[in-house]
Amino acid sequence: MSNHTLTPIIDFHSHYYHPSWAATPTTPGLRGLARVWPLITNIEAQLDALAAVGVDAKVLSATAASLAPPGG
Repeated sequence: MSNHTLTPIIDFHSHYYHPSWAATPTTPGLRGLARVWPLITNIEAQLDALAAVGVDAKVLSATAASLAPPGG
């Protein structure tokens, strides 16, 4: 648990994509995603960033759409 509280702080809205699941987005409409892609695909960097602001844990979930192509 973080040093500043007895109640754990948990990030329940979190994203992680393994780098092998997809290439860095290059479509013009996905520029925002391309900008955060280095963090979204680096779980250690995410955990370090969360720890730096006192977040104790994160919940990961993935929709089927993020893991399988349409119709797949």
